[in-house]
Amino acid sequence: MAVTVPRTQRDAFLDTMDSLLPWPTLCAIIQPDVQARATTERMLRICVLQNWFGLSDRDCADALIDSIGLQRFARIDAERDGFPDARAIREFRGDLQSRERAQPLAAEVNRVLASNGIRVKPGAIVNARIFADAPARRDETTPKPIAGKPATRPSFGGAYGRQSMHVRLARGAEQAAAERAARLAQAIFNVRSVTEG
Repeated sequence: MAVTVPRTQRDAFLDTMDSLLPWPTLCAIIQPDVQARATTERMLRICVLQNWFGLSDRDCADALIDSIGLQRFARIDAERDGFPDARAIREFRGDLQSRERAQPLAAEVNRVLASNGIRVKPGAIVNARIFADAPARRDETTPKPIAGKPATRPSFGGAYGRQSMHVRLARGAEQAAAERAARLAQAIFNVRSVTEG
């Protein structure tokens, strides 16, 4: 008898974004060499996961190991490909920035999202969301000046920096710090229970 595995909200989110984004076009922006695009696409998919779910390099590497859904989205075959570590993820992002591929990449992602009238609200691994965009906000390609600062184009700089794909943080810095502290306390407890038990 076949068992039906229920789909999570995260699976639905990832399936939507997988079908929406033009991966060959995005890869061509990053890597002109067609032969190297399979690896490029895998790392690009990992970087967008990292951005959507607010993951550090290390957390992203761990999440890929833990989650079959994330592996499927990133096109990782664990037996054949292995898993990229935090250093590989950081180096790929740094390479995007150093070769000035981040800005055209962000512009294309923004264009696709805007043309479909959606925006992504990143947050914790369980609650990234797609929102229907208000018609008045669909053209976000023109930089908006901030009081006292010149207008700047969006980029994938820093930890992806600010982007014009209507990104809002779903959790505050205090909540994120509390969650990290709770995870650390749990990890210490787990280690002690194994070593002392």
